[in-house]
Amino acid sequence: MLRKLHQSKKGVFFLLMALMIFMMLTYAYIHLVQKYGKVEQQFGNLQVGAFKAYAQGERDALSVETAGTQDSINTILQLAYAGQSSCGKYFGVPLWYQKTACVPDKAVLKEQFDAALNAQLTQQLTAVGLTPMQYDVTLIEASDGVTVAAIPLQAQEISLSCTQAEQCGMYATKLSFSSKIAYTFAEYGVMQDILARKDGMIDILKQCTSGNSLSNCLSQHLDAFDTAELDFSTACGKGPQDALYGFLESLNDCGTSSDTNCRCGSFSAPALEKIRNLLGNGFQIKLEGDKRQASLVNAGQETVASEQLPKVSLCSFENAYGTQLGASTDFERVINPSVVTAVLEKRSSLLGPATLHVSINGQSFLSLEHPYYPVFKHGNSLCFVPVSTFGESDYAALPACKLPEKKTIKLCATSKRYTLPYFDPIIKHFSIQPVVYTFAVDIM
Repeated sequence: MLRKLHQSKKGVFFLLMALMIFMMLTYAYIHLVQKYGKVEQQFGNLQVGAFKAYAQGERDALSVETAGTQDSINTILQLAYAGQSSCGKYFGVPLWYQKTACVPDKAVLKEQFDAALNAQLTQQLTAVGLTPMQYDVTLIEASDGVTVAAIPLQAQEISLSCTQAEQCGMYATKLSFSSKIAYTFAEYGVMQDILARKDGMIDILKQCTSGNSLSNCLSQHLDAFDTAELDFSTACGKGPQDALYGFLESLNDCGTSSDTNCRCGSFSAPALEKIRNLLGNGFQIKLEGDKRQASLVNAGQETVASEQLPKVSLCSFENAYGTQLGASTDFERVINPSVVTAVLEKRSSLLGPATLHVSINGQSFLSLEHPYYPVFKHGNSLCFVPVSTFGESDYAALPACKLPEKKTIKLCATSKRYTLPYFDPIIKHFSIQPVVYTFAVDIM
């Protein structure tokens, strides 16, 4: 039969047609498989890209929610410790009384909270790789706490990737957050009432400003102002930043004395011991005379706080005529004003005794390992003296600088109602702390 077909023209045509149809069907099948395979692959990549972008958005939202809650708590504690005041500041703390009470009201606190929270969020978002955003912050206060509701002013955009080399869209999300915190700002109103009350705290404090009885007088009278909400005290220092301000305040106290050729009582052993204990391990205070600046530096040599020096001059005492300290001519011969770099340092207990020293041009001048603290005032200059220059009896023989009556007093009020979890960004430590309001009053 095949032979007949082969011999027939019709048979040959039939075979050719069958072969062509087979080839066309095969080509069409291959083409359709390739075509619809690409569509299916593209559709899958779009879905995977969208899912990844959505998942990234959820992770970012969780990061912002966590950071927002902790930063809101830190902002509350930060405002209580070192917020702003219309009366200014006194060595790191807000001045809440100067002829009249100037405790911030709720409207001012809202503005301060908004600015401080946005500053903290900018640091946190940058640290986790997110684009910093400004937030519109609303505080909703109730009897059991305050709700912090924050809405970003712009959206966070996340790319949709179809392939590793191709982006096929953007996913926009607003990383808002809302946190309820067990705290209210009502205690600021209590402070305002106490400081504004006639025949109250300010009048009592004025009676405590003369002589060395200040601390004893304050401790005896402050208890009278304790309330159901607050405990008052003068023990306000809590960390390295307070050591910086305490040292600067000591410089200022001695520098404002009208005496000359006298030793600085504000740098007594107890005063320096208090500064050293606040400073803790790994921190230093560096004073740069040419820049008129004092800086708090951590163990990694990073500056974590910086302040201007008070209006005093710093000098060094060369160890050439160290024993004749009573005559002004000897002072003139040996004082060498210079760029001073003063360093307070507490070493680890593993490295030996804790020391507090001042160095000028690399030479050690002052150390807590010695029983005396050679800081004296000559003219308008405060001078750091090498411990090898003279003996303890020589330094003790110098008259003590008479300090002027204390015009401004630092106080603190510890909340009895509120404790909050706090992460200290300076010492990198997490703890549960009561809210402590640190402030100063000008009583003159």
